[in-house]
Amino acid sequence: MKKDFLNIIQAAEYLGVSKQTLYRIAGERKIVSYKPERILYFTEEDLKEYILKSKREILVYNKGY
Repeated sequence: MKKDFLNIIQAAEYLGVSKQTLYRIAGERKIVSYKPERILYFTEEDLKEYILKSKREILVYNKGY
């Protein structure tokens, strides 16, 4: 059976950040989280969406050639 939600430790590991960083990001409402009672949960879809929203564009430099 597939788990639908990741806890803070699993989500932080998925994103490659510390728990404290993920708490801050969630507290700033930069990532979707769910908080029944006092525990934060995340979905893999929401984590992927956060990563995709953080996309950085490629810079092209004109070297004058």
